Amino acid sequence: MNLKSKFQNKKQLFAWFKNIFLITLGCFVLALGDAMFIVPAKLLTGGIASIGIIVQHFITASGSDFMAVDLVTWGLEILCFIIGFIALGKKFAAHTLYASIIYPAFYSLMYRTGWFDFITASLINNPASEPMMGYLLCAIFGGVLIGLGVAVTFLGGGSTGGLDVIAILIAKFTPIKESLGTFIIDATIVATGIIAMWNSEPNMMALGLIGIISAFVCAFMIQVVYVSSNCYFVVEIISDSYPEIVDFIEDSLERGCTILHGEGAYTGDPKSVIKVALSREQATRLKAFVSSVDPKAFMIISPASTVNGEGFVPFAMPRASIAERINEKKEDAE
Repeated sequence: MNLKSKFQNKKQLFAWFKNIFLITLGCFVLALGDAMFIVPAKLLTGGIASIGIIVQHFITASGSDFMAVDLVTWGLEILCFIIGFIALGKKFAAHTLYASIIYPAFYSLMYRTGWFDFITASLINNPASEPMMGYLLCAIFGGVLIGLGVAVTFLGGGSTGGLDVIAILIAKFTPIKESLGTFIIDATIVATGIIAMWNSEPNMMALGLIGIISAFVCAFMIQVVYVSSNCYFVVEIISDSYPEIVDFIEDSLERGCTILHGEGAYTGDPKSVIKVALSREQATRLKAFVSSVDPKAFMIISPASTVNGEGFVPFAMPRASIAERINEKKEDAE
């Protein structure tokens, strides 16, 4: 085995461990948000946890103290995984399997031990504080943790599975986009919960609206952490040291680039223009390198709304889903 092959194997192994770590961390933070804030406060935000809250409500109303939220989570995660495996194929299932196990495991541990119940109790059962303000704080901080957990899981090339599988199937077989399908599913769950719990919770409408606020906070965190971190830039460089810069782009950044042949408008001298699409981190590294080899170089860094093609986001097929993009990203890392 030559040195380059060894380097590639080590790089692939590191990428695999990094992805596993990010998926594990993301699932832990996601479970923490549910166990610490959302479920104890009985906030309906959509998703599997809200279905568990509704089921738990009927169990409690029947006079039983049986704890069922984590069991509902396990059951629905497994069911959605099986549906995804059958309808979306082995590739999607492989990227969802680990998160579908580790998330409910983390959540079940926190839910059964009640490690964080005192936090929710101090917010909504404290006589010295306003209960609705406590619910609002649970919604905000729960949304932050859940959104952060989902985003970190995406960064690891994984998927949290769950009802996202249903949204993906809707996008695959109907004209409804995945984002709209997710909204419809979550809105249905929240509306069902409000109706089901209306008579037992005097402030159910307010709690439902607070749950919607939590969902918006969650979506905002995903936008900030995942979407913003995956933005790309188009870089154009004019430099007499372009061979060194090209070597750095290809060898260190492992990106392809294009050399355009131009001409100085004033001098009429021929110029070589390097054009390349890079991530934020790669653009920063390239800027530092260019300044070290040619401080007089001319460099333009422009944000790109999207970059399609090999090594980036694949060209969108009809009703392409976020899950397909995540899978493509993970394959690139491997």
